[in-house]
Amino acid sequence: PESGARRRSIIKGRDLVCGVPHEIEVSEVEIVDALGEPRSQIHGRCMANRIQAQ
Repeated sequence: PESGARRRSIIKGRDLVCGVPHEIEVSEVEIVDALGEPRSQIHGRCMANRIQAQ
């Protein structure tokens, strides 16, 4: 992202504890942080499959 330009998004869903609709505001940094580990796992498995297929 450009320096100083931090985008934020409203995420809507259902609160799993209360069962009611809920919305939160998150930054692009929070989204990148949240997706970091799953992305690494997907990448690792893809690379393992690629090596195994050779």
